[in-house]
Parts: sequence; C-alpha cells; structure tokens
Amino acid sequence: MANQPFGKTWVRIDQMWSASSYDDAYESNISLQDMASVTGNQASLPDAATQIVPSGDYALSGSFGGFANISTSTDSYQRKMINGSLKGDLSNTIFIAHNGTYLITTFEDSNTISKNGTGVATLSNRGDTTSLAALVKGDQIHGSRPFTCHHTNYPGMQGAYGGYAGFCFATRRDRSSPILYLQNLSNEIASVQVLFTSTGNSNRTSLTSVHTHELGAWDVSGGGDQFDDTYTMSSTGNYFIISDKLICCWRGQGPTSDTSAMYPLSSEHLYGWYSSDGHTFAVNNAEVGRTNTGGGGTIKGVDSGGGAATIIGSLSSGKQNVFASTSANSAIRGGSYFSGDCCVVFDNDVLTGGIGKTLFAAESQADGNGSNQTFFTGKRAHARIAMVGGTCAWNAFVSSGFSGSAPPSTGYADVVMRFNKSDVFQEAKSFSGQSSTSPHSSKAYFGNGSGTGTSANAGDYFICNVPVQGYMDTDSSDKDETNCFMTDEITLPTATAHTLLANNFTSGTPGQVEPWESTAAACDDMTSGLSDGGTVYSPSSTLAVGSVLFWDQNYLYPVNGQNGYTGIGAGRSFSQFQLGYNGVLKTAPTSC
Repeated sequence: MANQPFGKTWVRIDQMWSASSYDDAYESNISLQDMASVTGNQASLPDAATQIVPSGDYALSGSFGGFANISTSTDSYQRKMINGSLKGDLSNTIFIAHNGTYLITTFEDSNTISKNGTGVATLSNRGDTTSLAALVKGDQIHGSRPFTCHHTNYPGMQGAYGGYAGFCFATRRDRSSPILYLQNLSNEIASVQVLFTSTGNSNRTSLTSVHTHELGAWDVSGGGDQFDDTYTMSSTGNYFIISDKLICCWRGQGPTSDTSAMYPLSSEHLYGWYSSDGHTFAVNNAEVGRTNTGGGGTIKGVDSGGGAATIIGSLSSGKQNVFASTSANSAIRGGSYFSGDCCVVFDNDVLTGGIGKTLFAAESQADGNGSNQTFFTGKRAHARIAMVGGTCAWNAFVSSGFSGSAPPSTGYADVVMRFNKSDVFQEAKSFSGQSSTSPHSSKAYFGNGSGTGTSANAGDYFICNVPVQGYMDTDSSDKDETNCFMTDEITLPTATAHTLLANNFTSGTPGQVEPWESTAAACDDMTSGLSDGGTVYSPSSTLAVGSVLFWDQNYLYPVNGQNGYTGIGAGRSFSQFQLGYNGVLKTAPTSC
C-alpha cells in the first residue's frame, strides 16, 4: 500500500462512492464489493488481458491503487466539485482533450486556477473568467473552488472529468471518427485495454482487443504523459475500456463531434435523457467473474412520464458476458433538445431484492441539432448547483425522485432557480414526474423546446432544492449538448425575509400554510386582522410573478401554497397573490 495507511485509504474510498450526502441506510454501510461495482472495478469482460478477477477477495493495492497511491495531499474523491480543493483532487480536475484556448469561469470567490500543478490565475469574484491559451491534450486544470472549463470557440468541448473516475467504460461509434482519451488517476502505471464488437443487441462471449496501452503514472505537476489518445474508433460498433487502475475517459472527434466526458459502468441507478436516441451497455461484476454464477440482470428504463421498457433482457449470467443495446426504446426516448421526459436506467434485480451484480452505462445521442453526446450519471454525481460558462439554448435537470405537481399540504414540489453572475434572481422552473411506476425521476427545463433562443447567459448559475444532474446546450451556434459538472458548495445568494400571511400558518422546515380559496377571502381576512402569518425567505428582495418563497435561508424547502391565495402587508396595506405548490408566485402581489 504505497504511502497511505489502510484507514485513510478506506475513508477516501468511502468519500467518493458512499454518497454520504444522501440519507440512505444501504449506502451508509457500503461494502468494498459495492464500491467496486459502482466504478466498474474488475468488470468481467471477455478477452480482457487487463482482467483482474483473482480467486480471492478484492485487493486494495493494484485494483484499488488509485485510492491508495495518489498523493497524500489529496482529500477528495467525490463526483462533484468542492470548495477548498487541493491540487490532485479528482473532484476539481479537468483534463484537456483538444488543443486550444479555454475559458475558465468560477462558481465562487477567491478561486485559484492551476495548470499542471502551477497556479496561473486567481479569480476574485463569482462569475469572473480567465482565458488559458495554448492548452494541449493532457494538460490538467484544477480549481481550488468549483469552476467551468470550455474551449473558447467550441463551448461544448470541456474535457475529461476526474470526478467521473472508474475502471470500466463503454461507448458506441456509429458516426464520425471519435478518439478515446484515457487518463491515469493513479501514481502507478495503469494497464488499459480497448475491446470491440461490431455486434449489438445480443449477448457476446468474445470481444476483439483493438488497443492496449500502459498509461504513465499521474503526476499532479506534470501533464501530457499520463494519458493515451492514440486510438481512433473508426469501425461502427461498441467499445469497452477496462483498466487495472483508476482512470477517467473522454470520447469524441474534437472539437464538436460526439465529444463527451464518459461516466463509468456502474451498478447504481443512472439518470439522464435518451433524447432522440441513445445506447446502453452491460457486463457482470467481479464477483460473478470469480464464481461464474449470478449477474445477468435485466436492465430497464422508466421515464418521468411513466413510459417503461426493458433495455437489456438477454445478458447472460456468469463470467465474461457483455451486451450492447444500440438504440433506445421509443417508449423511453425524451424527444429533441431534452425537452421531453428524462429517464432512469436500472438493474431490475435490485428492485426485486437482489444486490445488483450487473454493471451498466447509458449515453444519449441525437438531441436534434449539433453533433454531440451526453452520459447518464448516478446520484453520487448529483448536486444542487450548476454553472454555465457560455450562452445556452436550453438547460435540463433530472432528479432521482418524484416531484409531484400537486403534493399535499405537508409536502412540496421541487424547484430550480436561475441567477446571473451578480446573484440576481432571473426565473424559476417546476419539476414534473410521475409516481405510479418505480423507480422515479423528475425533470425541469429551461428553453423553448426547439433548440433556439437563449435559456441562460454566460456566468449564469442554477440552484435546485434537491440534488440533480444538469445538462446544457452550450451555444446557440455550436449546439453541442454536454453534462454539467455539479457542486453543492457555493455561497448562496442572500435571502430576504418576508412575512407571509395565510388562513393558517405553521412555521418549520418545512412548515405548512393553509391558503385562502379566493382573492376576496384573502383580502377580507387580512384587512380584518383574521390572518395568520410568519417568516419565510426568498432570494428576491421584492416579490413578483416567478419569485420563490422558502421556509429556510438555504433554499431547501419551498413553501407549498397549494395554488391558493396568500398575502403580505401590515396595518391597512395588504397585497394578495396566488402561490404554487413549489413556492413560486403565480400572480403578482395585488393590493387589496
């Protein structure tokens, strides 16, 4: 175990894979086997020379060397960006995959930006930018605080993201000539292999090895020699990447054709959009590889509108089986520009009491314009906040739960808000989903659904009351959709306290209001002194149509107004307004 005690290694593994920010009893007791399955460690791929399926247990050295051997100064192995990040943290590192000039935009004040371990800029205020010229493939860009990074001419070009670390990845080539960028995240040599099959939609027990490479050890102060981008996917078919050390991957024909930061094969539920189409991949985990029993889970999808489909139903149990679904079932496609339903992809074995021995990944393709892809992500990559570096034609968000359009008074509907870089509230959108078919997902959308216009300006950011994965079409001319790299750690806009009046009012987090049924009833009771009220909060200093009210200053609990009427005021001056299920004012305050 090169340079860390076991205890510290375990803590770091748990940081990334246990999703400690979620109240989940299963995940709070996550095993090493489960952690391995979340990252695709020792996936049972056929014909893999780098296959590490020993007769015994999982080994921390070697198979989990990425955790044990990264510099001792490294503290974060999360899938989302953090504040106070140290150089070498996976969560705050992006690896350049296409040469050129890149624009860096900070989420937070006092953000130190480093290139290959050397500080190159300090961004003082949220939304500040800096241009880094003459970046080359393999350059490592790190921020001490959350940031965005994109090519100045091609905003959809971001690079490989250290937070999407794993051991096994998959993708399909059916157009262009994309390359694979493979980045070592360990300070030991990583043996990486690319395997191929032209056959889709059936179980495969053999793959063709098309590329092998030993990636140099990751040196935080280096650049360029820890990655491999020499392999071009020129044949139509399905590609699987397996490594014996922790890596991150990117695929695409730079600068604008199917460029994507790849998310690893995993056993966790995955959330995203199939848009007009997409691909899904499955293989069994290391336990199956050792015992030659189990696995072969049925991979299904359920969209936020209630559409359901079996995606992969014929992956065989036992070792060294693989399946690639080359198209998304029409029942779970989300339509053009991510304007339709989002989707959750899952191993049905988990829903029926199993422990999930099948690993899978999903990618979206063909949103309707441009030429790009996005990847589905697990909830470990979800967070409340996303920032955009360039102008967007649309922004879409998927959550890992159901957000009802009309919840009872004891609940609330979810909401996502857009702010400009000066922290000024711009607008809010509701989530929609269905509760009849499990598992659930919900979506929110900014844009006109046609891929035109402007849904967000450069430096804008989004805050949701629940963890989400964000997607964006980053430029009106480039029209390349991309994953947002998420964070929970920014300084929230200052909350303004408002006294909300209602028929009945109960404080709490969340509290509860009983609204009036009409404007007349609201005005009669308020002017007669019969109203009840208390303190709520909003990022808006004045209330107008679209403003959002919360029970707390962290914007976690929207005030459920049940589409009834509430009010504000004192003395002889009162105003009433209609308040939605997610705290959004549906009408402007109007004097009584």
